Amino acid sequence: FSSSCRNGLILASGNSKMLGYGSTLNKSEQYPTVKLLPLSITQIYAGKLANSLGEFEYISTDATSCVSGHAALYQANLLVKSGELDRVIVISADNGIAEESLKFFREQTLTLSLAEETKQINKFRLGQAANVIVLENDIAMKSSGNTAVGLLHGISLTAEINSNPLGIHKDGAGYKLAIDKVLKQANMVPKDINVVKKHNTLSTDNEIENKLVSLYFKGAKEVSYKTRIGHT
Repeated sequence: FSSSCRNGLILASGNSKMLGYGSTLNKSEQYPTVKLLPLSITQIYAGKLANSLGEFEYISTDATSCVSGHAALYQANLLVKSGELDRVIVISADNGIAEESLKFFREQTLTLSLAEETKQINKFRLGQAANVIVLENDIAMKSSGNTAVGLLHGISLTAEINSNPLGIHKDGAGYKLAIDKVLKQANMVPKDINVVKKHNTLSTDNEIENKLVSLYFKGAKEVSYKTRIGHT
């Protein structure tokens, strides 16, 4: 990536400390001890990665999970839309989940153990995955000669305060707010949506999510593959 455009890199890597954990996570029945890089090393790695890709005016690291990977994309979109940067590369990877983290979200009984790996999938897996997204404005696309694979019409995040561990209201108030906001940004109505990819961890929010998707997007194709690729 040349210096003719203002480039940014967000490395959202899931190896920061949580609940007192450092660079070693014990998986108990799931997997043996997993060694992870401390967050400070992640920041150094982000700089090394950016140096190998080109010239960058902005580099950021962020601990990630399913939702904070989305937050990294939200941040990237703000940087491009505001005119601060012409291009932002978001690399999201999650490489370890502690048993205590799963207990915190009441998900420890919902994951596949090693003994269950070959059986029918009725829980979600503990796995690894990476996602790379490049957001570009018109200036960046012209300089690179790229054509857009897709257009981001809107993106929304909501945060709730509630008594359950996931912080989600049982009536789906947060889901409704996020959906309404993003549809307004995109200048669309629910019937314009053809496919909905659900979060679907099989955890507390699953029933709420399913009801809201059915309510808003009747007739849209629903897809969910988290159970197959892992809790990442």
